[in-house]
Amino acid sequence: MDTIEVIYPRFKNTLIQESVVRPVLPLHSLKDFIAAVQADTGTVRVPHADEREMLFEPNATQVLEALLPFYVNRHIYQLVLSAKASEHSARMVAMKTAKDNATKLVGELSLEYNKARQAAITQEILEIAASAFAA
Repeated sequence: MDTIEVIYPRFKNTLIQESVVRPVLPLHSLKDFIAAVQADTGTVRVPHADEREMLFEPNATQVLEALLPFYVNRHIYQLVLSAKASEHSARMVAMKTAKDNATKLVGELSLEYNKARQAAITQEILEIAASAFAA
């Protein structure tokens, strides 16, 4: 297995969710990864003036081995949260549309019922008037 990629619906707003393919591993470049995260979250990159070399204690390999599982877990968790937000948003929009359609249907059915009731009353009045006129 060379790479791990996740396909998920990324939540943009209530009406827009887009399918995205996101590579989880391998990390090609830390700068590319940070730029992708900033693009997703809408944050602005602040330039760093300090380019000093860092000394890791324990060494960089041990730090990477400890951080890699944490990174993968958090990254996948964030993707799951985005997928859940997209799902709930889509359900909310569908339920609102269904409610609006049901309200419209109730209005139309009430109008039809009232027309039928009015026609029945008019018919009864005509029958009463006709029987009174015939008598």
